[in-house]
Amino acid sequence: MPFLKEYTMLDELGSGGFATVYKVRHNELGYIRAVRMLKENIATKEGEDPQKNPTYQKFLRECKVLLRLGNGNHPNIVHIYQPRLLENKALVEMDYVDGQDILHYLKQNQNFVPADEVIRMALQMSSALAYCHEDIYRFCMDRDADKLKDDPNDGSKVFVDDQTRKRLIEKYKVIHNDIHSGNIMRREDGNFVLLDFGLAINGDEVVRSSRRRNGAPEFKAPEKWTDESILTEQSDIYSFGVVLYQYLAGRVPFPYNTGVSSHMAEFQLAEAHQKELPPSIETVRKVFFEKKFEGQKYNKDYPQWLEDVIMKCLLKNPVERFRNGKEIYDTVKKCVEQMHAEPLQKMKNECDRLHTELDALRKHANELESINEQLNHKEVDEVEHLKQELTQTKNDRERLEKRVHQLEKVKPNGGKNKWIAYSLLLVVFTCVGLVWYSLSDKTKSHVEPKSSNTANVDSLQQTRSFAVNGVLFKMIFVKGGTFKMGCDSGGEDERPLNSVTVSDFYMGEFEVTQSLWQEVMGTNIYQQRDKEYTGGPMFGVGSNYPMYYVSHTEAEEFCEQLNQQVRNQLPSGYFFTLPTEAQWEYAAKGGDKSKSYTYSGGNHLSDVGWYDNNSSASTNTVGLKVPNELGLYDMSGNVWEWCADWYESYSSSEKKDPMGPSSGLYRVLRGGSWGSSASGCRITRRGYLSPNSRYNYGGFRLVLARR
Repeated sequence: MPFLKEYTMLDELGSGGFATVYKVRHNELGYIRAVRMLKENIATKEGEDPQKNPTYQKFLRECKVLLRLGNGNHPNIVHIYQPRLLENKALVEMDYVDGQDILHYLKQNQNFVPADEVIRMALQMSSALAYCHEDIYRFCMDRDADKLKDDPNDGSKVFVDDQTRKRLIEKYKVIHNDIHSGNIMRREDGNFVLLDFGLAINGDEVVRSSRRRNGAPEFKAPEKWTDESILTEQSDIYSFGVVLYQYLAGRVPFPYNTGVSSHMAEFQLAEAHQKELPPSIETVRKVFFEKKFEGQKYNKDYPQWLEDVIMKCLLKNPVERFRNGKEIYDTVKKCVEQMHAEPLQKMKNECDRLHTELDALRKHANELESINEQLNHKEVDEVEHLKQELTQTKNDRERLEKRVHQLEKVKPNGGKNKWIAYSLLLVVFTCVGLVWYSLSDKTKSHVEPKSSNTANVDSLQQTRSFAVNGVLFKMIFVKGGTFKMGCDSGGEDERPLNSVTVSDFYMGEFEVTQSLWQEVMGTNIYQQRDKEYTGGPMFGVGSNYPMYYVSHTEAEEFCEQLNQQVRNQLPSGYFFTLPTEAQWEYAAKGGDKSKSYTYSGGNHLSDVGWYDNNSSASTNTVGLKVPNELGLYDMSGNVWEWCADWYESYSSSEKKDPMGPSSGLYRVLRGGSWGSSASGCRITRRGYLSPNSRYNYGGFRLVLARR
């Protein structure tokens, strides 16, 4: 197609369904910019005034909003310039950014970039969002149009109180609404620029710049899957969280499935964004590291605060995310400052320590010099004194040697004394023996005779052992009681505290192991993995490792199979099942022996559980950590554990042996996993997934209870 006469086209940078972006040079003025031009001709009828064309008017209104962004001259936002109608084409000039989008940059680096690169992008892009969502009002407000009052302390300025500030932010803020990795450019100098604020239009509908209709689906917030018209700061935050996750982990948390129809692929993405937890960042990053640096071992190379920021951006409930770009920028900035301040503080502390030691050495040197001067004055007297001491010592030694020699020659009654000593020892030993015999005889007379059937006593308060084809497992008795379920200082779904009473039950000493699973179900861990990720990585393999890649449905099937296989070993009226959420939390807290720990077994998670800081990105053999008050192992960390309940919010009413709702969308998981943060392993922390979800961090534990 012939290009515009005013410009020389240097390159076509990209093209969508409604607009194309070109790199151009202005023929008269010589500057180089990017030009975004609508594909549709504006004047469609002969004699029609293009300035009054509805499409062009909509185009101008969009540009008017977006031109606000240039007022503050933010370094990480692409700037647009005056929109124009040229040769029947609607176009707008933009800054030309010399670089590539971070999606292609990530692929160029084999899906692994250094952590400091991710942190720099997080800081700069959150700064751009802070400007769009809040700070922009300071560069747009109008004294007359916004009815602003003069500052009483400085008439050249306007007075903006908190209420006025909120009103101005709401009026001037800009929601991007299409943040994805193709809309963030990495300059050649390593800095980042946010671009493409939805300039492409079609009639009255804004068509978002993306690889697919209605925005890039891998980056779409959960709430937008049910209502595309939602336009909020929190939706921008979620999309930004997906970008951060992708740049750090090497892939998006929920990839687009190209092996199915687009309708099915988007349905699967909607389910994932609305219901599933993102995979562990460290685990995914490890895979790409080992591919890029073959033969090298990956060690976590990014700060925990970065993952915490990302996961808060990706919370399903918009209310629980960062409030807007300003809040996330302030958080990231503070973390970066602390991260840089720590080495400086360590260096300062080391300098202070060295100065203290130097002062002590100087003081000691002065003391030595003073002593040396005193010795010089007393040297003659000191030497003479030492000579006298030496002579006296020699005389004393000779006198003692002489006395010893005399004693050796004279030994009156030597043999008689020896026999007397022997006789005394014999008398003592005899007396001690008689006393011991007397006491032991009295003790024996009070011992109750042992019952012949003690081993067969069927007491509830004992550990029960079961076996499946030689694989042993233990169930620990849990005495029932009443406790407070939940945590007032925890997440929204951990509140309110509610009083719950549970009856006696038994709980598995360990999580269900791979050996027990294989004996009961006949499949191994590799076969379970390949149901989801054919040929994917493993996260701990061995008979005493916990079973994972297990859905809730499969865990229930396991219980049914186990009840059939050990029915002759079961006490009357008892059966194996998944724990209710109340049983799980009561047992994790230590039951009636609870010491109110944060984690199951203690307040120091590294002592009682495997989590992201000590797990080496894998499950670990059960029973290696400290058990809780009841003798249950690994209830914090290692693998999330399915519970029997459907997920629902807590109520404050008192309950007796609650079973949860009769139906729902998600099943409950508890306890955290090897990939969880410390916060995710708290006893009261709740997780939930669809019943058929199967992940590398999901397993389960058995309960033995009455029908």
